[in-house]
Amino acid sequence: MKSRLKHYFVILVFLLASPSYGMTVAEILSRVRVNLKDQSVATDRQQFNDTSLIQYLNDGQREANVLAWLLQDIYTITLVSGTREYNLPADFLSTSRVLHNNLKLEQTSLDQLDADSKGWLAATGATPQKYYLYRSTYTLMGFHPKPTSPTVTSVVVYYIKQPVEITATTETPWNGWNTLTPYHSALVYYVTYRAFRALEENDLANMYYQEWATSIEMMRKGIYSMPDFNPGFTGKRE
Repeated sequence: MKSRLKHYFVILVFLLASPSYGMTVAEILSRVRVNLKDQSVATDRQQFNDTSLIQYLNDGQREANVLAWLLQDIYTITLVSGTREYNLPADFLSTSRVLHNNLKLEQTSLDQLDADSKGWLAATGATPQKYYLYRSTYTLMGFHPKPTSPTVTSVVVYYIKQPVEITATTETPWNGWNTLTPYHSALVYYVTYRAFRALEENDLANMYYQEWATSIEMMRKGIYSMPDFNPGFTGKRE
């Protein structure tokens, strides 16, 4: 009980003292070691080396990105007449919206296209109406019907991108994006949770996991629920 209360006290102090600026990986690991009661500089008194904790940290930033869609980018595809499929960026994870001539395209799948029409591969048209994704060693975006317009047009892809893997303690999480610095503390919880789970300290692991889960929900609200964006609000202005 004393051990658990002490760790709750550490979390409280951490929240009160959490800086508004972002943390480097070194600062994140330093806070993790406080939770683990590891010496920051005496490597012979550490339960985990930096390499192991950085691996957990990379897992955490990937999971947070999938759960909260943190990293977003835009990619433009120039359509070529007679070409159905195009390579997407190496960091592509998922689409959020795809526009052609300022109109949103509907996403479909190869199975759905097969079900709709056995001869869909032969279909051509001036402008595509739908898009699909095909994943192998990289991701392809295909269009239906296959564009055949002699006029060069483009498709704008709004997409979720994967975070760059962290390799050094001087780096900052989530590709160093300043807009995500308020959420760096979440990675302290995640790395601590993974470390305690590896040590089979299940009560402490669960405690930090709950802090991590709460942080993920805060990320979702912080990214998508902005003060001037109230899509569910209806009413009459005076």
